[in-house]
Amino acid sequence: LGGEINALFGSFELDLTNCRIPDDQASVTVFIAFGGGDIRVPRDWAVDVKAFARATVVIEHTGSAQYAEHLSVVVGDGASLRLVHVQAWDDDAVHSAHVAVRVGRDATFRSLQASIGGSAVRVLETVEYAGTGGDAELLPQAGRVAGDRPRPRARGERIRRRAAHAGSCLAR
Repeated sequence: LGGEINALFGSFELDLTNCRIPDDQASVTVFIAFGGGDIRVPRDWAVDVKAFARATVVIEHTGSAQYAEHLSVVVGDGASLRLVHVQAWDDDAVHSAHVAVRVGRDATFRSLQASIGGSAVRVLETVEYAGTGGDAELLPQAGRVAGDRPRPRARGERIRRRAAHAGSCLAR
């Protein structure tokens, strides 16, 4: 079950948030050249960037909720993914998330977390390397959570890990 979207010199919007998937597995294959798109998916879907593909994915949370999430991200061999995770919650929202990323051989992953609301917002990112040459860069969290004191941060501070040998390692 799934579909395919091709956009050349244009844009599209697709809202799948209320879809019922009969076999608990579906996919949407997207090709965009010189354009853009907006896809809304059910909260339990995963992000899977296939080998040698390039993508920028923006995940935005808004409104008021008590929300726990586990996001699974796979960046295939030679692929590149930029992930922007925005928490623009109302002041009473509570959000806890784990973003588990698997970076393939010679793949690149860049992540930026931005929290600009909510009473308690915590996002943990973990990276596992599936082959040599994988590169992950977790940029510092931007913004602040209501009630938190801003943490002093050195200019250009970031976490960066690169897989030098075959096997897996974990970046925290």
